[in-house]
Amino acid sequence: MVRWVSFLLYLLVSLCLVLGLAHNGRAIEQTNLPHQSTLNTTQQVEAVSNRAVDQSLSTLLSRGRTHYADGQFNQALEAWRLATDAAQHRGDRLTYSLALSYTSLAHQALGQWSLADETIRQSRVALMQFVEENSAEESLNQQLTRQQLIISGQVFNTQGSLDFARGNIDDALEAWQQSSSFYQQADEHQRYLGSLINQARALHALGYFSQAHRRLTQAQEGLAEEPNVALKVLGFHSLGDVLYATGELTNAKDVLSQGLALAQSQGMRSEQAALLISLGQVAEAELDFDAALKHYRQAVARQSSPGESSPDPSSSGQSSSGQSLPDQSPLA
Repeated sequence: MVRWVSFLLYLLVSLCLVLGLAHNGRAIEQTNLPHQSTLNTTQQVEAVSNRAVDQSLSTLLSRGRTHYADGQFNQALEAWRLATDAAQHRGDRLTYSLALSYTSLAHQALGQWSLADETIRQSRVALMQFVEENSAEESLNQQLTRQQLIISGQVFNTQGSLDFARGNIDDALEAWQQSSSFYQQADEHQRYLGSLINQARALHALGYFSQAHRRLTQAQEGLAEEPNVALKVLGFHSLGDVLYATGELTNAKDVLSQGLALAQSQGMRSEQAALLISLGQVAEAELDFDAALKHYRQAVARQSSPGESSPDPSSSGQSSSGQSLPDQSPLA
């Protein structure tokens, strides 16, 4: 009898232990559910935060380009500095490099050459670090995606602009040739044309007029169907200057006149002034001093008139005054 009672007590204790463990297990599972929910919520917050950063970067880069195109270089500089800080904070080296290249353009426009030089140096370092982190191959170009190629082209375009402005024409030509290579690989027709025009400017400045003419002839073939009027005007102006320098005065006058007509149709007053000055120089070379004086007076009138229209910032060339224009970023 005692053994039977002991056996029953053992069964009851065992049953209580089993029921207790089952209850505790359910309790543990229930306490884990909120934790898993918290993890999911955290991931969602991080995803939303990353999307917000993307939009913020895009907005800041676009805002800077708008200010730059309007000649508001200090405002452009502020927007691009904020974009640089945001990209650096996120650890996005590629966008960081792009934003730095834009910042260098703003420093150039403001005549802050030391800052422009330091900023583009940082941009190129960041670009190379990005490539090293994302590529194990020897060839840089083969490893870059289309977006990376475009940004690389922009960085070298900015480097060429700085070199050209500081009189380092050979270095500018080399940088613009590299920029052209990136754009061509990315199948970026508009930016590629701009890089050819930039190369022609450098070749012209170095006295290689025949090579400059070949580059511009190549660019002119593409300009025929180019929808970007600002780039067309730039192409006609550059080609006209090279034709003038090589003594082809009649052809120079025709090409410059085409550029002037386009600039007038779009209300691009600073471009009109620059083209009129070039036409005045052609007239002087033809010993037509009355026409030259007329062109110069018209140029002064354009320069002093308000309501100037700015070039489209999506071209990758330079304005008629030689100021480089930032590319339209694929992040925008």
